[in-house]
Amino acid sequence: MLGLLIFAGCSIPFFDRAEVVPGPSLSGGISLNTGYTTSGFPEVSPFPIGFGYRDYYADLTGTLRLYYGLSEYVGIVLQGSVGNGIWLTGPEDPKYSPLIYDIQVGAKCRTGRKSALQTTLSFPGIFDIWYLYDFNRFLTGTAGIGLRGISLGLTGTFPLRRNLRLHIGANIASGEMLDMPEHLPAASLGIGLGYKPGR
Repeated sequence: MLGLLIFAGCSIPFFDRAEVVPGPSLSGGISLNTGYTTSGFPEVSPFPIGFGYRDYYADLTGTLRLYYGLSEYVGIVLQGSVGNGIWLTGPEDPKYSPLIYDIQVGAKCRTGRKSALQTTLSFPGIFDIWYLYDFNRFLTGTAGIGLRGISLGLTGTFPLRRNLRLHIGANIASGEMLDMPEHLPAASLGIGLGYKPGR
């Protein structure tokens, strides 16, 4: 379990921008992801405590993000993701299919006219720090660091209506490099919608 907490290497795209807007907003979507997590195969004895062997997976994940802007400078974030998929390395038995989940809670603070910093406590990733930068009204770049590794991403945002946006995001993360037969990055590509009531 400790190995899963510390060395889960996953990637989920951002369905958001750097802007900090007062009031509530909701976004979510689906993404195709790859990454590493403890597979439980081969089985590892719990004594002495070990991290277990991690394998590379691909999955389809759903993400829901709740945001509330307390002012034009700071807001709070709650995000949850869950998905299921297949192992690309490791167990071939379908009963070992990977169940991937991620819960994050934290804050997003404006750091400039076009930039923001988001920090979250998460399970299983423990913590993440993200720098977001709006290049223009359609494109946002992200750079992050945490126990998942170093991450880079891009999110395209396209207005559909006054209060509804389409998000298309991609992200790549270094993940954990130890105890892996071949190091492949965690990556994701997703599409989602963002809704801002009263906008």
